[in-house]
Amino acid sequence: MKKTVGKGILFYLFVLLSIVCGILCIFAGILIFSPGAEIFGLSYSHSEVETYYQKVADDNQNRFIGQLISESKIEKIIIESDNFDIYVNRENVVNVGFRVKNSYSGLSKHEQRKEAEVTNTFDKETRTYTIKVLGPECALWFSNASRVVLSLPDTFDMRNVDLEIKTNKSKVILGNTESYSYTFRNLSVTSESSSTIQLNSKISFTKDVKIISKNGEIRQLGTLDLNNFEIQTDNAKIVLNKIICSNELKLISESSAVKITEINGKMVYDAKSGVISINKITGEFSCSGRVNISNIQIGEAYGYVLLPKANTSNITIDKLYARARIITSSGNVKIGQAFSISYIETDSGKIEVTFNPDNSESQEFSGNLSTLKTNSGDIVANYNNVLLENEISTEKGNIVVNFNNNLEFNIEYACGKTPRFADGIPNKESLKEKGNITIGNGSTVNKLNIKNKKGILEIKDTFELAK
Repeated sequence: MKKTVGKGILFYLFVLLSIVCGILCIFAGILIFSPGAEIFGLSYSHSEVETYYQKVADDNQNRFIGQLISESKIEKIIIESDNFDIYVNRENVVNVGFRVKNSYSGLSKHEQRKEAEVTNTFDKETRTYTIKVLGPECALWFSNASRVVLSLPDTFDMRNVDLEIKTNKSKVILGNTESYSYTFRNLSVTSESSSTIQLNSKISFTKDVKIISKNGEIRQLGTLDLNNFEIQTDNAKIVLNKIICSNELKLISESSAVKITEINGKMVYDAKSGVISINKITGEFSCSGRVNISNIQIGEAYGYVLLPKANTSNITIDKLYARARIITSSGNVKIGQAFSISYIETDSGKIEVTFNPDNSESQEFSGNLSTLKTNSGDIVANYNNVLLENEISTEKGNIVVNFNNNLEFNIEYACGKTPRFADGIPNKESLKEKGNITIGNGSTVNKLNIKNKKGILEIKDTFELAK
């Protein structure tokens, strides 16, 4: 009985919604085919108008924008828009100009704006040209393909010009061709809400780029060579290709998904949460103290990995060619191959590292080549090579050590209970809670010191480096 009643209610709701939708479609049809008609305060409006702006007032005369740029009288261009997409394109034009295309349709109230309002000004003192476009306002959009296009001639040089873009929720697309390069001095993009911001492969900047966008998507193609690159966002999808920074790339985020192909330079990651994946980085990678529950994934790290406050973040590095200092609370740390000096500490996280240090490390460093330390987490340490002093310690966790049986080094251990030894460990029957083990011919320099107060220690000689 209850099922029958429920189906009946759903049927009547479906009928009611169908009637409402039908009435709305009738009203919309009347408004569209009867221009000027008004129903419930709404009328149909549309536009297909395109206007070009190539000149601006200067000393009571209209002058070409491109000429003012060539004379260094314009060194900054500001484009402002609320709902017009913004493009920077190379086009078949003679002069630098702005193409404002007002293309939309929808239902709007009587008092709402029906056509775009455009103002363009030149401030001689600050050498700034500003174009501001306020688009139509609709209560219900049918379509909106409106855009502002900064049109550049093929051979025009913009390398001494700063470009600043301010938008509400529009797309910002910089670059439209593979044939010609675009070079500005600085770029600043600010978006108040969800936007798509894209830097195509042929655009470049001699100095800095700063992008501020609450959410949406930020995408960079090709190679970007510059001084600084800063991104500030709440929650965005960020995809970067190859970035060359003489100073640093800084990412400030609340929770974003970040994918980067390659960074040649330093990077600072300042995000509360989210996922960041970097295929290759040659400079230092560091994080701020705000990083909490991020998932940090690095393919190849050739610079110092400095994460002293990674908190509950999980960190994975496939190949670590430089030094690392990583400290988490409950975050897990996994390094596929560590070729250099590593200090890794967690409270309750799991540590898993394969060590394959280069012999050059022993010539330039004294002290612990590697330190793995936890309170209650487990540790898995694989050694394809043992150089200098190496320390593994945990209060409550378990430790597994596996090494290449062709090595020569010493192991000193202290445990709360008798460790488990593989068959190849010499004199394993006589070993108890504390002891020293000589591997191969031993070494006075290359050592492994292990402390495990309450957990289980297992030592094996079966490790082989995966090819």
